Amino acid sequence: MAIAYNAIGAVSDNGAATTLSPALPATTAGILIASVQTSAVQAHSCSTPGWTQVHRQDGTGITTTIWASNGGAAPTFTWASSTNCRAVIAQYADGASDLSYGTAIGNYGIDTDPVSVSGITSTVNSSIALTVVCMRGNTNTNPPSGWTEDFYSLGVSTSARDEYYSKALATSGTAAGTFTTNAPGSSSNWTAIMFEIKPGAISSGTRRRQLVNVN
Repeated sequence: MAIAYNAIGAVSDNGAATTLSPALPATTAGILIASVQTSAVQAHSCSTPGWTQVHRQDGTGITTTIWASNGGAAPTFTWASSTNCRAVIAQYADGASDLSYGTAIGNYGIDTDPVSVSGITSTVNSSIALTVVCMRGNTNTNPPSGWTEDFYSLGVSTSARDEYYSKALATSGTAAGTFTTNAPGSSSNWTAIMFEIKPGAISSGTRRRQLVNVN
């Protein structure tokens, strides 16, 4: 069974806070991917066991951090200064095993810039490229050719948005290509992060390093 998006937990957001605890999806097999965004540029941390930092991307009035877990407990994310914030957790699965992630690439822009991030190259067979777009407004982008919009989530108590797009990479060495789509407009400064989701569990060595090094 191919790796694919399966479920999303309830969005957690707040107009001014230093911590969020987003809900887990109903099922947690495969890999859990959390996106955390704040309207102040600052480091995010997580001390919940089993969660590792995939990538942090600072932008213009936004920081986004991507975290991953193989079925860990519901996480709590924290930062130093109270700010507008939101977090959501998605589940990706292949129906058979734990999944892991590859090296990430990030980019950022203001509301008049087309959303774009350089492509990754697959390292194994039967993986996917995942692009997470986070914006400080409730406008939308459109999936480029070859990409599928897995879901989007709007702000509940904040004006913000997350969009998850995926693309199948059948064989090792396949280039995902640059992800490029429309400028969101409406004061929606953005970040975009692309990385590979692939077969095999997140290594215990990676988990130990990330619990120490969260920047």
